Amino acid sequence: MMQVETVGIGIAGALFLYVFYSAVRNQWPESYVTMTDAVDNFLSTSLVRYLAFRLVPVYVTIVFVTVTAGRIDASASGAAAITVGAHLLLTNFRAITSLLSRREHSSAWMNLIFFNAITCAFLIAATYLAIKTRSAWNDLIPNQEDTVTALWTGALAAILAAFLRNLVTTQRPEDALYDRARNDLGPDLWRYAAQRSAVHSCDTALIRSILLAEVIQRPAWTRRLERLKGKILHRGTYGVAQMGSPKPITDNESIDLLCQEFASYRLPRHAEYGHVLDERFRARIERHNPNASFATQVIQFYERLAGYYLEGTEAKADDGRPVIEVKETRRRGQSWEINGTAVVFEGNVLYSAKARGREILRASAQADLGAPSRGEWSVSLPLAAEAVVFEEEPMDEDAWQLGDSRTVKVDLD
Repeated sequence: MMQVETVGIGIAGALFLYVFYSAVRNQWPESYVTMTDAVDNFLSTSLVRYLAFRLVPVYVTIVFVTVTAGRIDASASGAAAITVGAHLLLTNFRAITSLLSRREHSSAWMNLIFFNAITCAFLIAATYLAIKTRSAWNDLIPNQEDTVTALWTGALAAILAAFLRNLVTTQRPEDALYDRARNDLGPDLWRYAAQRSAVHSCDTALIRSILLAEVIQRPAWTRRLERLKGKILHRGTYGVAQMGSPKPITDNESIDLLCQEFASYRLPRHAEYGHVLDERFRARIERHNPNASFATQVIQFYERLAGYYLEGTEAKADDGRPVIEVKETRRRGQSWEINGTAVVFEGNVLYSAKARGREILRASAQADLGAPSRGEWSVSLPLAAEAVVFEEEPMDEDAWQLGDSRTVKVDLD
């Protein structure tokens, strides 16, 4: 029969881990990383970070438990087994049970079960290592009299951890999260998404927003693990678009499947004012992925990419937005920098700048994509410029007489 001391020490270790991880409240990878969740965002960026977060506290706790058990002639291995067993039941085993009990299985269902099973294996390995190496840490573990002091210190540390976590999550890491996702995708996939969107008549900003949300949840290192898993268990979600497939697929293939799903889809907009009808938009995203956090993140990314514009043409493109949008004007030293988007032939945006009623510059800006895709453009003007007019290049002479609705004026002050 197992000694009372063994059970008590094992349970104490499990309670410590429960308090520690409850204070941090990490939910990734089961839940989507959100814009305001700094902890999940930090952990999901690297396999090393995630494993360190899951394994190091368990290793240290098991060392403490086994050394303490040995000093009072309790079973070190028994106490370690109780600690790690309870910890697994409360974390990964509970996650696996929840996944298995779902009536509807998403395309990522098998990947999540695989990920949790691998984490369990690593935790058991860390426990075995802690048991084998506990003697090396014997001098660092406090005796029974000092343990109470150590526990109070640990409790204060847990409170501090919870406070710091709440402090950092009040910040808004949208820029860092966006930059991280853009770097993960890279310029080639970013451009490929726009090209395939044009082929399938998709909203480029929407496709890119979905990709950004997916790579935040499944960064490059987790996608590599998914492809490795796919050699054994073929069905799952793959690629930067995390599309379900009976076998592993490439990033480009996943983007193709995503564009096919949203082919010819146009965002619902108000008939008079042109703004996106949020709830209808959210409902369509939830048809693709029912996770509420995912839908919120896609909408936030879409607002950033499509977002609000300072000025725009009266004429609208197929995506319901102005043919030419001016999104930002700012001074850089002795010049104006103006950025925007356009859906124009060969990406060619004409502009003319005026100062004191005279034209001082007429030129063209080249958007990175031509119609039917929406491309991004940027121009630099002399600081003396007081106004600038952007317009679509006319396809014939008559278009100049018809074209006021395809021009947009920006006052610089």
